[in-house]
Amino acid sequence: MNKKTILIVEDDSGINLLLQKKIRDIGYAAVGCININDALIWCMINEPLFILLDYHLGNTDAIELINMLKEKGKNYYFVVLTGHNDYKIAVEMMKLGALDFIIKEINFISQMPAIINRIIRNIETKEELRLLQGKIIKSEEKYRTIFENILDIYFECSNDGKILEISPSVERILKYKRNDLLGTSIRNWISNTDEVKKIRTQFETQKCYDDFEVLVKDALGELRCCSVTSHIINDIFVGTLRDISERKKLEIKLLNAILETEERERKRFSEDLHDGLGPLLSSVKLNINRLQKEKLETMDRNEIIKFTSKLIDEAISDSRNIANNLTPIVLNDFGLVDAIKAFIKSVKSASGIEIKFVCNLNTRLRLIVEIMLYRIIQELINNTLKHADAKNITIALKDDVNLLSMVYTDDGKGFDYEKMLKSDSYNGLGLKNIMNKTKTINAYYSFDSKPGKGVKVSIKFVSDKLSGFSC
Repeated sequence: MNKKTILIVEDDSGINLLLQKKIRDIGYAAVGCININDALIWCMINEPLFILLDYHLGNTDAIELINMLKEKGKNYYFVVLTGHNDYKIAVEMMKLGALDFIIKEINFISQMPAIINRIIRNIETKEELRLLQGKIIKSEEKYRTIFENILDIYFECSNDGKILEISPSVERILKYKRNDLLGTSIRNWISNTDEVKKIRTQFETQKCYDDFEVLVKDALGELRCCSVTSHIINDIFVGTLRDISERKKLEIKLLNAILETEERERKRFSEDLHDGLGPLLSSVKLNINRLQKEKLETMDRNEIIKFTSKLIDEAISDSRNIANNLTPIVLNDFGLVDAIKAFIKSVKSASGIEIKFVCNLNTRLRLIVEIMLYRIIQELINNTLKHADAKNITIALKDDVNLLSMVYTDDGKGFDYEKMLKSDSYNGLGLKNIMNKTKTINAYYSFDSKPGKGVKVSIKFVSDKLSGFSC
């Protein structure tokens, strides 16, 4: 039987057959039972559109059948038939869930087609509502789950800053109890009140603000740097607040790394000038003074001029080396690939380590990108030479349409990268320099290293290749 079958439970077999005929005449299937047991067995196997149920069924009544079905988890629609116009019975059956209460008057059989059609329309309406309610419940559950598990703090505020709604994530992020915040002012959080004025000014002109940084005081009294994004919906301020304290700490670390690197480069540059070029130029000056002030024999004068010329050659060579350390000449003149090859050649001749360089890049990049990649590779090779005890290094520079990648590996002793970064005592400039340089060119980097497993560094970014050289 399909769901369009109407079950008739009526102990008067004549009325039962007449009802079945009337129902079939209007296009629905009908099945008749004359006792509760037969009706119960049928309902366990089939699912009726609804049950047309006589209230009095021999020694029992409709209530017993409905309760038996409910005990077995069967909640079918049903309509009650009775020969008595009893208000109490009608109320009792409606409480059990009856769709209608029909009195078996003299001509009720002839009226049944209209009654059946009305009942079916009622059932269809209820089914549509049930489906819609189910969708609404699922939707509410979905958004409630998102609301309760959102990583940021979602909030809704009135024009005067009163918190109308706030996500439970506020308890995890700022340690406040959600219910304690409802109705209070969101301004109570913000420590730097000048920022509130800036937010208000921006709202007056733009009606929204994005990634606005404020200092927020949590329930423990600690200040947290947060980013606020908000806009107006129906005169309500709707937005999110994100804790960016860790991001700010990382930015400070990177800034310190930049400053330390710059200071180290200045110091090295100063030492190169002071210890190398400076003494040479001083010697040249002394020799020139001798030539100007002293009366020398021709042979002595020629010897001093020859020696001074040699000092000048050394000074020129040193100045070239210093300039090359600042920005390699080969990098400026011939590009990244040739500069890497030249550096690898000098490292191999000095250290004996085996370095394999694989590259398919055949065009120039922006100078800043070439410099940063060159410096990164320099830093990685220097780190390997100083710390890794490696025998082999592999550098792969790959250009894949517009995605440029550099993968660096060595077979050295490696280190626990995650543990090292979490260590408060870690102050290594090498990796900080690499992180800073990748950030400078908007690249993405990943480090993979474990004790005894060597090092793998991957750097990727969207390249903006140039057909010609440009600064």
